[in-house]
Amino acid sequence: MILIFTDRNDYSTVKVMEYLFYLNEPVMRVNREDTVNAQFHIDVSHQNHFEIEFVINGKSVSMSQVKSIWFRRGGFYFKEVSSDKIKKSRTAIKKQVNQYLSDEQATLNDFIYEYLLSNGNRKILGNPMVMNTRKLSVLRKASNLGLAIPKTMVTTKRSDVFEFLNENKKVITKGIQDNFTPYTAGNAYTCWTEVIDKETTEKFQPEFFPSLFQEKIEKLFEIRVFYLDGQFYSIAIFSQESAKTQVDFRNYDFEIPNRKAAIDLPESLKMKLTRLLQEFGLNTASLDLIYTKSQEFVFLEINPVGQYDMVGKYMNFQLDKKIALWLAQKKI
Repeated sequence: MILIFTDRNDYSTVKVMEYLFYLNEPVMRVNREDTVNAQFHIDVSHQNHFEIEFVINGKSVSMSQVKSIWFRRGGFYFKEVSSDKIKKSRTAIKKQVNQYLSDEQATLNDFIYEYLLSNGNRKILGNPMVMNTRKLSVLRKASNLGLAIPKTMVTTKRSDVFEFLNENKKVITKGIQDNFTPYTAGNAYTCWTEVIDKETTEKFQPEFFPSLFQEKIEKLFEIRVFYLDGQFYSIAIFSQESAKTQVDFRNYDFEIPNRKAAIDLPESLKMKLTRLLQEFGLNTASLDLIYTKSQEFVFLEINPVGQYDMVGKYMNFQLDKKIALWLAQKKI
């Protein structure tokens, strides 16, 4: 059996499963929204016997029956713990009990993941322990491996931003880790990468929440890469051709979409990126780079569970099929 951990809204999971059905491979999809009510049975004995069984939505799975796992998105997400039977007057104890139960669940989750990753009898795509890499840690390790990265600063002081602006011609700001996308009843709001100048900085408070600033590198095009167990599939995105997408191509121009083309990365760059991914225990991920006007590849970030449909669709890389064949342990 092939097991896929994902969420209900992931379109790529559907496409991969279609190929698996075509290959007559038994597959079970486990949405993280459904794992909150999962039932577990873990058997550990002194006779070197170990087994994990769980039941989700009435379906029972024994890990001994699973030959491949794809941690597309999510994993086991337990129901929020409750201690309603504790009297309201014991608020302090109630908080401590909830924290204890939450820690117990996290320990169980980590144990299951560690067992799956250390057991060589099955193939695992993705890493449930690394669903989200730390952007600053990635940049530091990338630089240590010889990859070019943007000059980056995190500060709480307006004076530092002015100094950074004096050192660099142009500066951008974005989240230290993730984008913030709040929702209201009828709208969604997104925080794009934004250009910062001296006039904007004048409006800052003298001190503020720790924020990330980077030099704005003049680019010819952006590069989105999908990595699948040793193979790189890359496209160039000519975001500079549209004023709307020049700073952040995710601010899509739907009227005149960005031109895209396949690009083959230099072997020396592939080697460095492979070593970086190995540092985080990843055999699949999406990566972002830019190609500058000075003909240099600059690394930006890794997304272990990023969307790859754009890379596969526009260049006919057939990534859904390749993932299905990998999981089925057939030749790609």
